[in-house]
Amino acid sequence: MRAGRAPRSFRHRLIQGMAGAIRERGYRDTSIADVVRHAGTSKRTFYQHFEGKQECFVALQEEPALTVCWIRDTPALGAEARRVEREVMERYVALIRSLADNPVLKAAGLESPGRPVVIMLLGGLRELIATTIEDGGDLNDLYDLMAEKTMALLATP
Repeated sequence: MRAGRAPRSFRHRLIQGMAGAIRERGYRDTSIADVVRHAGTSKRTFYQHFEGKQECFVALQEEPALTVCWIRDTPALGAEARRVEREVMERYVALIRSLADNPVLKAAGLESPGRPVVIMLLGGLRELIATTIEDGGDLNDLYDLMAEKTMALLATP
């Protein structure tokens, strides 16, 4: 550590560890062990800050500057950035479809949505998130609304 600089918080290190693990293995194949290896910390420390992998992943997505930059600036970076953005979108489509395709959600009447529905959902959520951050709002205020409306959309045949 350099003189005069405070060490980064463990939470921040874990969030960055999640980013590194996802780059290396993809979200689905990332384990808590991968995250703590990238963060240079322990599983015990991980569980002091997060209940599980999904909560850490959500925290990664909540970094406002990263989120708004990805939503607003990436399209201006040209064809290569657009290709990467589309790959990420397709991964989200696959993730949402696989999450919706489980017995608990099926029992609740939810179907695994088609690609167009997921893209509509993602586009709307991205814009809501970006405008909320740009307006200085708190994303925590949106979680219940986003979950409720996402479930309603997925439940629509």
